[in-house]
Amino acid sequence: MNKQDKIRLKTLTKEFQKGFEVLKDVKKGVVVFGSARTKPSNEHYIKAQLLASKLADKKFSIITGAGGGIMEAANLGAKSAGGVSVGLNIELPKFQGKNEYINKYIKFKHFYTRKVMFCKYSIASIVFPGGYGTLDELFDLLAILQNEKIRKRPLILVGQRYYKGLYNWLSSRVINDGNIDSKDLSLFQVMDNVDDIVKYIEKYYNKTQKFFI
Repeated sequence: MNKQDKIRLKTLTKEFQKGFEVLKDVKKGVVVFGSARTKPSNEHYIKAQLLASKLADKKFSIITGAGGGIMEAANLGAKSAGGVSVGLNIELPKFQGKNEYINKYIKFKHFYTRKVMFCKYSIASIVFPGGYGTLDELFDLLAILQNEKIRKRPLILVGQRYYKGLYNWLSSRVINDGNIDSKDLSLFQVMDNVDDIVKYIEKYYNKTQKFFI
């Protein structure tokens, strides 16, 4: 192992230790992904804020990537409801600021350690419209759920119009070419109604909570 690898290993270890320590008391975590570019006037910002608030009322902790847009909306909703509002930031070439609605915060250097924390401390994930970063988180979750590397959990895509093309591509081209099975489409749900999403997550948690304690 060369010097650079030793430094990298030390950094990864420190990030894991910090994450485990700061997040150890987070229960019933729900991760909310989505674009940092979404404006407060956007329907998805408004919906993310309302959804996070209703989940916080049900004692779910809200976890985001700590930035603006959808992340800010979700943290705002959680904090305004008096809930646990977590932000897991990442060092980027273009600085991503921390939104002001977070009461548990960590900044990571490596995407890998950050992704582990998103999975370890959550029982569900909600994916609003977003770009490469959001899609990376979505497909990473689909891959590890498909391969049973994490326990089955709700994975909800919000924005039927936004994700319609992606769903059609997966359900036709990708399946027809034999690259996924039709059952793999059941790994996620596409939902738009806030109350339906809250009920879906709550029902799933109540049914399986013994596995997440």
